[in-house]
Amino acid sequence: MLFVLPAENTIKYLEKNVENKYATVLNDLVRKNGEKNIEWLIHVINRIESPEDIKGLYRLQKNKIDRAGGFYGIISEPIEDANEIPLPNSLESFVDLVRYLLNIRESQRKEVEVTGYPLNFTGKAYELATASSTEKIKIILDLTAIKRVVDYFSCEHPTKEDAKKIANSEIFTEMIKHRNSLGYVPGPEMTTDFLAYFIYLGAKKDPISVIWKWLNPWNCFNFADIFINLEHYRELLRDMETNKSNIERFVSSRIEPYVPANFEFTERFVLGIEWAIRGWATSKFGGINIEHIKDNYTFLIGTIVHETYHRIQAMLYPGNVGKDFNMLDKPLEDKTLDAMYKAMTYVFLEGTATYVQHGSKINNGKEAIDEAVCLFKKIVDLSMQKQGPEKVEEILNAGLRSNGPFYTLGQFMAKAIEEKYGKEKLATCLEKGSPEFFKLFINVDDKQTFAPEQKRVFQKILL
Repeated sequence: MLFVLPAENTIKYLEKNVENKYATVLNDLVRKNGEKNIEWLIHVINRIESPEDIKGLYRLQKNKIDRAGGFYGIISEPIEDANEIPLPNSLESFVDLVRYLLNIRESQRKEVEVTGYPLNFTGKAYELATASSTEKIKIILDLTAIKRVVDYFSCEHPTKEDAKKIANSEIFTEMIKHRNSLGYVPGPEMTTDFLAYFIYLGAKKDPISVIWKWLNPWNCFNFADIFINLEHYRELLRDMETNKSNIERFVSSRIEPYVPANFEFTERFVLGIEWAIRGWATSKFGGINIEHIKDNYTFLIGTIVHETYHRIQAMLYPGNVGKDFNMLDKPLEDKTLDAMYKAMTYVFLEGTATYVQHGSKINNGKEAIDEAVCLFKKIVDLSMQKQGPEKVEEILNAGLRSNGPFYTLGQFMAKAIEEKYGKEKLATCLEKGSPEFFKLFINVDDKQTFAPEQKRVFQKILL
């Protein structure tokens, strides 16, 4: 039988009735988490019909993994066995359960925070930006997907049918398409049925579902974050809808100086929700999963600039087709040149997009540039030693992973080119490719960033 605590003066009741050791535990929990938070959790547990129902948390964890929402070792799965969960069938076991759940929540949130994921909103509203745009680059910010989710989560009685409709909408199906195309996300593949399950579970208000979402914002494929912070997301949507045209104009104003004068571009940029991936793109549009950024508008707008510029790069790069980067799919016959060309192209693509996003402000510049140049040297050395392509791939990944040193090197090179030749010259590199970018930089580089042996390899590609 479920032990139910009184709804009023709950903490005082516990302090008066539990044994001394539990009173100490309770005091520690209240001091650490706040009385209101403890009472909230107690009231949710009180709504459980049977003590055994709490084991449903383990079932939800298993369902999450089976439906392509597991954490894949990025952070831990918190419940090892359903039987480890205290059953709230006595006063003492009720306190044990509260402590158990709070410990899980604390450890899970710490693991999530280490990844750079924002647990909280800043509470800062969008500040209007001064922006002048010719609208030859036109971005249409599409908030419909996140709005549908917020509206659905606001329903008193959400249905599975409505969850399926959201999961099968264009934006979410494109998001799934991108996720499944990556190749490195472990199975099973995400499906619209799996996504509908997470959306429905994310909106449910029964006590077990509520506790599950409260434990970790990454639960329910990140839809837990929407549920727990629903009012914040409502406010974010209101703020973005009010300032939508200003945001679009600012993004355009950042990009326009760095594209050819006769180039025009119009595209939707969408907001979605998805575990483990912040930005994505398909042939239809680019997108950001908003829970990874929340109301950090500087980061949000910068990411839109960066990802949109990538779309334009793909359209203009010589030999590329469409808005996906496929020009590197056919390797050059000379493996040394092929490895170097790939590295040069990644530096160009990510570096120029970073420069358009951030401008000339370069963080940890010298250290990252030196590291990137060192990686170029390793590519030359490995290629000369006829090492396998997987070794070269490791170096390329090291240069790119988590905004790695290739981003900074490319940003530094773009800055030098603009300072010498102007924005227009940098824009021409979009149509001429990475060899032109490197040629222009080598011509203006008075610091001799690259060693002579590296330049000799460059020259073979530049010719």
